[in-house]
Amino acid sequence: MSVTDTIVQRPSAPIVSWPRESPFAPELQTLGASAPQHTYGAASMQVYADGQVAYNTHASADGFLAYVNQFEQTSFRVKDLQVQWWQYDPPYDDWQNNYGCDSVEVFYHAGHGGNDAGTGNYSAPLGAAWDNVTFLNSSQMAIGDQRLRYLFLATCDGCMVFAPNNPMRTWNVCNRGFRMLFGATGLINDDPNYGTNFWNHWNSGVSFSQAWQDSLLDANSNQQPASTAVGSSAADAQNRLFNERFFTNATASRDWYWWRWVGNAPAAANARIVSRMPAAIKFARVAPRAASRATVLASMKRLRFEAPSILPDGPFESLRVTSGNTRFAVIPGGAAVEWAPATLTRSNLTEAQVLNAAKSAIGDIQGLSVVAVLPALHAGGPVNGGPGGQEPETFEHIAIYRQVVAGLPVLTPGAGEVRVHVAASGQVRRILDTRLEIGELRDSGPFAIEAPAPATGTVRAKALTATQDVLAALRQEASRFSGGTDGSSTLIPDSIEFGYALRGTDLVPIARATVEIGKGQYKMREVVEADLIR
Repeated sequence: MSVTDTIVQRPSAPIVSWPRESPFAPELQTLGASAPQHTYGAASMQVYADGQVAYNTHASADGFLAYVNQFEQTSFRVKDLQVQWWQYDPPYDDWQNNYGCDSVEVFYHAGHGGNDAGTGNYSAPLGAAWDNVTFLNSSQMAIGDQRLRYLFLATCDGCMVFAPNNPMRTWNVCNRGFRMLFGATGLINDDPNYGTNFWNHWNSGVSFSQAWQDSLLDANSNQQPASTAVGSSAADAQNRLFNERFFTNATASRDWYWWRWVGNAPAAANARIVSRMPAAIKFARVAPRAASRATVLASMKRLRFEAPSILPDGPFESLRVTSGNTRFAVIPGGAAVEWAPATLTRSNLTEAQVLNAAKSAIGDIQGLSVVAVLPALHAGGPVNGGPGGQEPETFEHIAIYRQVVAGLPVLTPGAGEVRVHVAASGQVRRILDTRLEIGELRDSGPFAIEAPAPATGTVRAKALTATQDVLAALRQEASRFSGGTDGSSTLIPDSIEFGYALRGTDLVPIARATVEIGKGQYKMREVVEADLIR
């Protein structure tokens, strides 16, 4: 059976829905409760006791809570100086039956993080000293003996998977009852949208771990999202890891751990970036991105998903159409379609085979350029070290494309990108598509290239056409990321690329680069942009 055969579906009885539902198991929901139900809590830091800084962690945590607050009140929310060790310390992590990481079933922590390869311990700087302690350490914690079941770490190194570390080595020491943990292996961007994008993807019908993976890849395809789950057997842990999509307050056996992640060590992949100065600088207009009947039907046609015979009137921005394992869903700025769940079969596909399968599934790849081909892997084993474990194994590949306009890629996260999941069989099982509808190319953009000048009549905007000018502009933008009073910030020269930033309905030509902030093992990445015409 060909790839095309597997992706052309004719659902006979599709289910059309507009789900924006509570993520807690229906039988445990407490809609209308007058007080918090010990379900959700969050901590984030942008200033730290050790003098470091971050810039977008509050937005990351607030975005996560904003969705669930539609259904239930938050038990606690702490920021900066309010984030102290006692909230993680076993005697106090359920303080007054309401405060601390173990006082809630779902806890979201956003900030700096690090991992000690020698001990396997995870640690993170905190906002203020408590009992002279300014860092948490996983080996000193005991989580899940009260309430915690799901731990989200929007930090670096929260779920390390490469030897000598793995999630079992790091987290079994302190696990007393949690079911799942979501993090990253290696450094991540300080991105404001992790929490919001997690729920955007979850509403498309995917599992918790897939939604977490999608949200981190939205920010940067060089990131390595990782998740782990526990269970009574390999099959139980795998099922929880790949399929669980509703929170529950039940504990799970800790006999087995299983984990999944994207990308090889030490980094997911070096993106095929456009690192040369463009010969000509153009602007472009794009169509508004609101979901409508027309845009949804166009996405279904482009992704070869046969539209249902009856497509009711909106709201189209939260539309989902399901028929068996096949599912189409609208996501912000685009659509996702899935034809089959992930299967844990070893993949031996070459990059060329992956790209051929992706090309067949997309159909017309004109205007797209390959950014990366990432392996998706899994591993796991029993806590007692007995038989039945799995060494790291690739089970699928993710081909990532960027939309190219006038020779330059669209660089804004969540726009102008196509991600294609190719199973070990060579069949495409899933596509995420946020391509833009490109209008006219122009010599001017949302601001005037030629402006009036009182004395001379007109003055033209400056165009950055020399490498030293681009570097100077990026360093100027990077200067606002100081790293704090006791940290550092460094512009990474190899990260510089040229492309377009989406601003409203305009594509503006820019140079983009990564800035690394922090000190020691507590690093984080920031992104800076400099307009090529200013």
